[in-house]
Amino acid sequence: MTNELMLETEMELIPEVKQTQKRILFIIPYIGLIERIGIMQLSAIAKKMGHKVELATISGGDIEKKMQDFAPDFVCYAIHSGEHTKIIKLNSGLKKKYNFKSVFGGPHAMFHPQIIEEDGIDIVCIGEAEEVLMDILDEKPLKDIQGIHYKENGKTYFTGQRPLERDLDKYPFPDRELLYAYEKELANHGEKRISISRGCPFICTYCWNNELNKRGVGWAKLRVRSVDKVVEEVKQIKQKYPVKHLRFTDDTFNAVPIEWLREFAEKFGKLKIPFSCNVRAVLTRPEVVKLLRQAGCMTVFMAIETSNEKIRADLLKRYETNEQIKNAVKWYHDEGIKVATYSLCALPVENPLEIDLATLEFNAQLKVDMSWASLFSPTPGTDLANYSIENGYFSGNFDELYSNTKTGSILKIKNKNEVVNLQKFFGVCSSHPWLIPIVKQLIKLPPNRIYRYLQFAYYGWREKFILSESKPGIREVIKLIGLLRHHVG
Repeated sequence: MTNELMLETEMELIPEVKQTQKRILFIIPYIGLIERIGIMQLSAIAKKMGHKVELATISGGDIEKKMQDFAPDFVCYAIHSGEHTKIIKLNSGLKKKYNFKSVFGGPHAMFHPQIIEEDGIDIVCIGEAEEVLMDILDEKPLKDIQGIHYKENGKTYFTGQRPLERDLDKYPFPDRELLYAYEKELANHGEKRISISRGCPFICTYCWNNELNKRGVGWAKLRVRSVDKVVEEVKQIKQKYPVKHLRFTDDTFNAVPIEWLREFAEKFGKLKIPFSCNVRAVLTRPEVVKLLRQAGCMTVFMAIETSNEKIRADLLKRYETNEQIKNAVKWYHDEGIKVATYSLCALPVENPLEIDLATLEFNAQLKVDMSWASLFSPTPGTDLANYSIENGYFSGNFDELYSNTKTGSILKIKNKNEVVNLQKFFGVCSSHPWLIPIVKQLIKLPPNRIYRYLQFAYYGWREKFILSESKPGIREVIKLIGLLRHHVG
């Protein structure tokens, strides 16, 4: 073989992308036995394009080592309001020591893109990131990449809203190995998370989905993966990892077309894998419940938010009635499906303690299997955040937000300490309403760590041992205790 032919043959065997192979590092606060589908999806895309991907966490203490050993070209963050100040500060410090491009995405970046002005932030993605990441890795000029704010020569620019991708089947399955290689217990954990759709047709005033819907680019139109793709993904997961329970992470699982749900019940039901999902009471009817049960549904999570129908409708723009909620719970229970509810405490209302106590008692009357309560936290740009600012409940400084919605409230509301304390007892009192008179006295004490520990311990036990078909082992319990300490602070 001539030298020329040998060289030509060798060039054919070397993927062209290796000439411009990039290294991408994702940094998140912690994993905590929770699969990050968004990051795994982006990692799968980057790897399919021939690039290298690594993960680091603040809790793992390995960021500096990864920066030195991996030497990333891009460092990517998906930030939520409340944790954003810590991440922005972290990134700023890294930029002073290492040479890389920083890319910020996630809900806080979407609705507070002004962070592009912060020191060390190069790119802010304001929508779905798959196509943006592909353009960046293809070295497309930033000015030609729709859907970003970027910084160049000290000036900031916005490239406009990017059209949504309708065909979700085009993307590779999430790269679970990225997280599993980092957190071995996550790979061995019997519960796996999966998503079937994007978008939400509802207009809840506290939710970032509503703000996306206002952008007029089709966010409100539900985009759903094909049933065959969902089944194929689950089969692939099951071939490599233990799967005892699936958690569908979609905001409203029962918002899918009934035809899709019928096909799903037939095809997915054959896998005989129990799962849980989020549902909406107003979309629940007997046929939907029966189809979910046929498919393998064992638990549904349903948002109530408040038992006060006027506040629910006028302030939150949720139009379920208490009667619809009661009927939905009954239909699920009749089919042998467990029900967990979500409620919002510390809303910007005149009498929050009275409202929250009534919501607690309503949950107790429903006899649901778990009642999960959060403290309202204003998300930048949402209607309820703006309402809170305009009516003097919130200063408008989003840097004051707590890193999670279970710790405290930044609103200026009456009986604030009692409202915050009541939220800590919400779950246990819903299951054991005889405790309510006692708790009414306990909440008069100052907020404290004991109450926070009780809250997370109770929810962890109910969710992992009562609602999930995958019961954690000793190693996972130890990991969960570590996570408990992280949240309690």
